[in-house]
Amino acid sequence: MVAAARDQGRRCTGPADFRRISILIYIYILAKRLFCPGGSSTIRYGEGMSRLAPAIHLDPGEKAKLMCVVRAPSTPQALAQRARLVLVAARGYSNQRIARALRHTPATVGKWRTRFAFFGLPGLRGYPSGRPIKHGPEAVDKLRRLLSQPPPDGMERWTVRSLARELEMPRSTAHDMLRALYHPRRR
Repeated sequence: MVAAARDQGRRCTGPADFRRISILIYIYILAKRLFCPGGSSTIRYGEGMSRLAPAIHLDPGEKAKLMCVVRAPSTPQALAQRARLVLVAARGYSNQRIARALRHTPATVGKWRTRFAFFGLPGLRGYPSGRPIKHGPEAVDKLRRLLSQPPPDGMERWTVRSLARELEMPRSTAHDMLRALYHPRRR
């Protein structure tokens, strides 16, 4: 599966691809169970499939990017550990050996190795935690347009309440958008 995605010159791009791959693996197990002689009628996780970890093949560009991630002092340590894990996996070591060397569990090694095989370097960054944003870039653009226009009803300036009314959103959300627009967080 991974080799097929790489042969087509693309990587899996997100959770939808991951779900699709999981379904294909399940179908493979079912087909093997149905068409292989001597198979039992129950399906157990991992049966009928090899439990080998996906092979990691890095081209020089990917290897250089991973080395930069590992060596950069500003890289979050979780991301640096994942990149280090992938670099060691590219040498052909087993998950158990990598886990012992880097002091992780084999399940963690397998998780990040598989994520890199399917999603590449963006897969190592993980998914954002927390609730997804309610109002996207179009709401921010509308806020910017409103701020460039004079306020309605002869008011001297825009207030958070009047902006919220025009944007049809809660005052707290309009306030948060204004703060993000004029006082962006610095890291």
